[in-house]
Amino acid sequence: MPRVAAWTVALVALALVPSLMPNAYVQYVVNSSLIFAFATIGLNIIFGYAGQHAFGFPVFFGVGAYASALLAIDAGWPLPLSISFGAIVTGLISAVIGFPAFRLRGIYFGVGTIAYAYVIYIIAQNWVELTRGPMGIPLIPPIRMLPDDVEWLSRDTQVRLLVVAVIGLVIFVLDRLLSSPLGRAWLAVRENENLASSVGISPLRYQMSAFVLGAVISGLGGGFYAHYVGFVSPTELGFHYIGVLFIMLIAGGTSTLAGPLVGSVVFGVVPELLRVAEMARNLLLGLILLACITLLPEGLAGIWKRIGATAGFRRVFGQAVSGSTAADCGPTPPVEGVTPSTVAAASLELRGVCKQFEGLTALDDVSFAISPGEVVGLIGPNGAGKTTLFNIVTGVLAPTRGSIRYGGREIGGRAPHAIAALGVTRTYQITSLFPELSAADNIRTATHLWSYRNPAAAVLRTPRFRKIEEDIARSVDAILSLVGLQSNRETMAAALSYGDQRRLEVALALATGARLILLDEPAAGLNAGETEEICDLIRRLQAAGFTVIVIEHDMRMVMSLCERIIVLNYGRRIFDGTPQDAASNADVIEAYLGASAADA
Repeated sequence: MPRVAAWTVALVALALVPSLMPNAYVQYVVNSSLIFAFATIGLNIIFGYAGQHAFGFPVFFGVGAYASALLAIDAGWPLPLSISFGAIVTGLISAVIGFPAFRLRGIYFGVGTIAYAYVIYIIAQNWVELTRGPMGIPLIPPIRMLPDDVEWLSRDTQVRLLVVAVIGLVIFVLDRLLSSPLGRAWLAVRENENLASSVGISPLRYQMSAFVLGAVISGLGGGFYAHYVGFVSPTELGFHYIGVLFIMLIAGGTSTLAGPLVGSVVFGVVPELLRVAEMARNLLLGLILLACITLLPEGLAGIWKRIGATAGFRRVFGQAVSGSTAADCGPTPPVEGVTPSTVAAASLELRGVCKQFEGLTALDDVSFAISPGEVVGLIGPNGAGKTTLFNIVTGVLAPTRGSIRYGGREIGGRAPHAIAALGVTRTYQITSLFPELSAADNIRTATHLWSYRNPAAAVLRTPRFRKIEEDIARSVDAILSLVGLQSNRETMAAALSYGDQRRLEVALALATGARLILLDEPAAGLNAGETEEICDLIRRLQAAGFTVIVIEHDMRMVMSLCERIIVLNYGRRIFDGTPQDAASNADVIEAYLGASAADA
């Protein structure tokens, strides 16, 4: 069954089946659960897709409720405008909160969002002139789609039809966004923030976009809640909802489209069904939650996936981010044209670069220039400063002193994603990939810089958007073939062999469209055959006009591959010349073998 048909059937069932139950309280419970789905969907964007532990995020549901109620009562706005603009106000408030909060990392970010949530709660409690304080805001205009004299469609049914229709629209938009550069960037930041930045994705920008969009959707649900219940108080901003929404999301299934909706309905209705158990209600609810987490770690939404896998049916619900499924792309393509270049090839120039860590000098007055199209080896003993130099050139570290220019532009101290946008990217000494994405999706994510990053175009699937996505799909196929991974295109990166992971790293660098590629020990841990494959790929990159700088300890590889070698020792450049001259240079021999060997 096609995904659209399955979603349509599910949403229609949610809208109509509860109407068969005449009990008003049942209608209220189901409607409230569906309204809370907005908050759970919003939380899923920042927590599930963008991977940020925003523990205080559920407060935006209450913010949307207050904003919509105040616009309807104090400003006299009609209900559609009050709910819509209440959601927009919520998004603006989330932006004000998110900008400083995202300067924090890890658990500190989560604690920071809780602190902001508590501040909002205190404001609602004490700003009596605006919020009516602890007494709350009563007599909020109700949701009515039809005139009061229409009796064949109850108000509860009208509300449910409207809420389900808007949920369907939200899910449709999210599905389109998740299969666009925006969704790929969210997943990249979640999986590996440093790598995401090195392929041109700004972590702060996309964390903020997920935070604000999630808040807008949560605020939209808060507006529906205020107008459905007819009353809003600081309770809607309290910490009780934090636990409730996280339970709904985790039990339903994070990082899926269906999970938030399933979790909200199930864990909105089940607690009410367990009221018959009286004293044992909370115990039973806890046991059910524990069973869900233990038996279905992927959430309730994973049941359909398991059934589909068992029966051989395709997955219907969940996230849609993968593209072409072709297994083979034919003969190995030429390097030229596999991706459009983001910039023209340019020279790299370092002048007097120094890097100090408190009392330690890692780099001391390093200067050299590299012309377009060169393959240069950067060698030296362990601790010589080679990786530190790469980190400075690519923006991971800022130089203490000195100048780094690429194509005549100063790049020293710029953010990694800004340097990547100028055409400079890298691989890492310790393998760095997006581990929970397939090989194809890793490469697709790395095309960010030349993708069409317009959310409206992604939702509408404009001709330009479709054209560029088709180009990306062809590029992914070509790069997979180029690095010999076409048979592993759907394999998760974490499940690839070490050699395949190394090749995938090079593929990511190539997919960015950069012209200067810095490879940090690309042959480390590879056998002789795999090393020769990497060398062949580097030679083909040079033939296509790429500039490559290689850190490598395999001297045979360096001597056969590089036309020029730069040697560092104790953070200083001690040699810059041909491989033949390096092999006989006394300073190089002393750095590698020691003074006695050099004297001999």
